Amino acid sequence: MIYLDNAASTPLHPEVLSILAQSQSTDFASPASAHQLGQRLDKKITEYRDYFKGAVNADPAKYHFIFTSSASESNTTIIRGNSNFSNTPVALSQADHPSLWEYFNHTNNPNVCWITCLADGRYEEAELFSRITSNTSLVLLSQVNNYCGTIQDISDLATKIRAINPLVHIHVDAVQAFGKIKISLADNLIDSMAISSHKIGGPKGVAGLYLAKKAKIAPLIYGGGQELGLRSSTQPFPLIAAFALAAKLALTDFKKHQAEAGARMQFLLEQLSREIPSLKFPFKEYASPYILTFLVPKISSDIILRHLEQVEIILSSSSACSSKIKGFNPTYHALKIAAAEHKSVLRLSMSTETTQDEVQKFVVSLSKIFKDLAHLW
Repeated sequence: MIYLDNAASTPLHPEVLSILAQSQSTDFASPASAHQLGQRLDKKITEYRDYFKGAVNADPAKYHFIFTSSASESNTTIIRGNSNFSNTPVALSQADHPSLWEYFNHTNNPNVCWITCLADGRYEEAELFSRITSNTSLVLLSQVNNYCGTIQDISDLATKIRAINPLVHIHVDAVQAFGKIKISLADNLIDSMAISSHKIGGPKGVAGLYLAKKAKIAPLIYGGGQELGLRSSTQPFPLIAAFALAAKLALTDFKKHQAEAGARMQFLLEQLSREIPSLKFPFKEYASPYILTFLVPKISSDIILRHLEQVEIILSSSSACSSKIKGFNPTYHALKIAAAEHKSVLRLSMSTETTQDEVQKFVVSLSKIFKDLAHLW
């Protein structure tokens, strides 16, 4: 099988699976318990917390790192954790992951300021900055768009936003960025940032939230006061340990992995453009080397997906979190994809384990499918 849907979820790295299985059988105590076994696990969690801070140059004196169950939970914790966000201006984009904007479709906040995007997937900066006022309480951004792969210059955006409103809370969804492109919180411009385990070879059910200590955020979950009182619930130590190992593996030889990913992406673009010249690549200029979203002409992408599955090649026609949307897609609309082409979108996403041979086989298979289906148009 050739798996090319890594932006949705990645296979467990073998080393991660090994430590997860071992920890599940030995590290069963609650880290909150006062006995020796619990305290040992609690100490290890503190070490993992410190590792994640160091991984993005977050100043330990200025940032917490909170373990959560998912990036959607991390994003929601920020959105719902400050009562001011429900009745003051908030800036966000429907081009981003639904966990950053769907909540606001269910509130009565009249001050939601929707940010549009350019045709290449970048935020329309002039519009974004024009919507930031002294009363804006929250700005929600993505470092890498999970649909189209576009990389946003978060540091530059945050600097310009701070110049307009120094007190606004800036939150970043870095799920598709962590372990794949450079991330740094060294400039202290970002108030909070979400990352996820299962996007980098780790297990599902665990994620992380960087949170500036100056931020005033109420817990989403109350109870025993775990995770510095910001996320009550018994900590799943085996998942946390596996997440930490997945992060270390992803960040080891980071520059080498990034160079290899860039070369694979360039090869993929060249091969697809040569074999199927009618394909459109609207987001390639600023895209992550791990995500390629393209438009297929005159035929539903779902038909192509079914044909690819028959030869055991897996990719997607949307993000996993929007796969149930049929017909008009608000996120594609926000990305300037014409409504008539919403059913023509394919998203291919690679990992550090994807090989050039797999990419070549995908191109050959897709080209053959196009020729076989030529009679449909």
